[in-house]
Amino acid sequence: MLLPFTKMHGNGNDFVVINEIDIDYHLTPENYQMLCDRHYGVGADQVLLIRRSRGDLQADFDYLIINADGTEAGNCGNGARCVAQYIQDYGLSRSKILKLKLRDRIILAECISSTEVSVNMGNPGFTADLIPIDEQYGEKQGNQVWRLTLHSLINKHPKNLYFDVSKLDFCVLSMGNPHAVICVEDLANYPVHEVGSSLQEHPFFPNKVNVGFMQIISGDKIFLRVFERGVGETLCCGSGACAAVVAGNILNLLNKTVEVIPLKAIHGYLKVSFLADQVYLNGPATQVFQGQFSL
Repeated sequence: MLLPFTKMHGNGNDFVVINEIDIDYHLTPENYQMLCDRHYGVGADQVLLIRRSRGDLQADFDYLIINADGTEAGNCGNGARCVAQYIQDYGLSRSKILKLKLRDRIILAECISSTEVSVNMGNPGFTADLIPIDEQYGEKQGNQVWRLTLHSLINKHPKNLYFDVSKLDFCVLSMGNPHAVICVEDLANYPVHEVGSSLQEHPFFPNKVNVGFMQIISGDKIFLRVFERGVGETLCCGSGACAAVVAGNILNLLNKTVEVIPLKAIHGYLKVSFLADQVYLNGPATQVFQGQFSL
């Protein structure tokens, strides 16, 4: 079977977009893994499936996010922007404002220009069942702040920077998917992969977690790296940017509107606003190429 696809990205967070509005390709986890493979497939962090709305929640379109390991993701801000831009680029809707249904939530997306999309990511979730977390494994340090012991996780960086992260404090919340946000002082040299993978596998997070590492530059600007569930570190993470800004507000460290600079991306930034309990994400959505993949 030849599978038509479009490659897109949001600040380097890249996707294989598949139009399933008129046909269901019945793809398997193995198919998704093959599509995302950067050596033998197209290469992507996630696959985005666009489908016809089933009529519930008054959505214009439904969409699904599949991680590179074949598992389903709960939310993706960069993906939502790319889905909205794809719908505009291929004339699937005349409206500049779209209601996109993802699982049990509506993402409201506005196409501002041919490369820029703003999305309302909805309300963050703070209860243990929404994130979810298993409180028996953690020590609560404050509002949404927890401490875990990560055994034997001591890292000596090649630049002779020494990190002892055996006791780790972080802020937890849900943006439709679970996030742990850690404030760090030297983001470029922090052991993101070691800490991210260890925290992701901790029983405190029964469904695993996206781990964000935030360096605060000012109340209006942060650097960010995210170790994503089912993917690993990505160049940019939209829901992770939203979670970081919400966490910064919980900790009284950030203003309501923040410029989020993905440290690993070559250029570009995201703008996140946390207003009246709603999180708004603004940034680019770029088409790279089209093609057909043989399954």
